[in-house]
Parts: sequence; structure tokens; C-alpha cells
Amino acid sequence: MNSQKLLDIIEKRRSIRKFKQTAISFIDVRDLIIAGIHAPSGSNSQCYRFVIITNKDDRNFLGQAKIPIVANAPLIILAVADLRECKYLNTARVKIFNKLPYQDVAIAMQNMCLMATTKGIGSCIIHLSEEWKTAKQIKERFHLKDYHELMGLILFGYSDEKINYDKAVHAGKPIKRKTIHDYILAWRE
Repeated sequence: MNSQKLLDIIEKRRSIRKFKQTAISFIDVRDLIIAGIHAPSGSNSQCYRFVIITNKDDRNFLGQAKIPIVANAPLIILAVADLRECKYLNTARVKIFNKLPYQDVAIAMQNMCLMATTKGIGSCIIHLSEEWKTAKQIKERFHLKDYHELMGLILFGYSDEKINYDKAVHAGKPIKRKTIHDYILAWRE
């Protein structure tokens, strides 16, 4: 794949919130997971772990525990960090490395979303936190342990919405990106 094709895939990926109720094939789900586990990780911890959810009752539970749009996705992947794998958290430098699990899982989630885009599958990352009032219920429902830190949900499915990205807004801000110059704070030569 050339770099322009990769850039096209990155630019094409959008957060989809309305899905057709068409199942995603086992092969496609497997490919999403493979893309996720090939993400880099701090100290090669490979701390990302995933719960694959297609069961309607579990999807409805997550829709009630988080936000209703979650239940609409035919596939949800719950992403957590297995903190047992993060040996650097047990060192004197814990304050320096404490954000690595979040970064590692975020990169894995983005890899999965980009892979989905190549397959014509829409995606949307939904933030989770141990601080959510429903975190304990979510962890209990999916048999997660204390060392599994909630990171996020990724909704996957075939899009059932048409969005004009030139005009659409989310959280009060235009979805369309500004010029590249608006994002570069400095270019130091």
C-alpha cells in the first residue's frame, strides 16, 4: 500500500452512530482484532485486551449503562488494559509511565477503526472510565477483574446514515477539519 492510499483511508474514517443490523463476519472481526494487537505498546507490554460483543442483551445493557446509541451497533468491542502486563507501573518511575496503558489501548482501537474502514465497516469509539457510575456493573457483566482497566467501547457496523461532512457538527464544532496550519503549534528547524 502506498502512503497516499493510507492517508485516504485515514481521511475517510468517520464516527458512525447509526448502523444497519447486518452481522459482521467472523473473518472481519478476526481481522479487526489482529489489527488491534499489532499496535505498538510501551515497553512492549501488549496490555490491550478485548471483549467481543454481538449478543443483543449485552448490547442493550451497554446502551443503558453508557448511552443509547451503543445498543444500535451489531458489534461492540470492549477495550481494556490488562495492568498486570504493565510491569513499568511497578517501578520507581510509575509517574512517568502511568499514561502508557491509555496510549497503548488507544492506538490499538485506532488500528481497529482503520481496518474497519478498509472493509466498508463504520466505527465509533466511545470513552469508558473507571470513574463512570456504571463502571462496576460493566466490569461485573463481562467478568472483568480489578486489573482490567476500562478504556472504551468501539461500535462497529455498516453505516445507516448519510452525513454531509462539510456542514455537520458534533458537540457544537464542525466535523470538517481546519487547515493543517491550524493544528501545528510550531515547526522548529
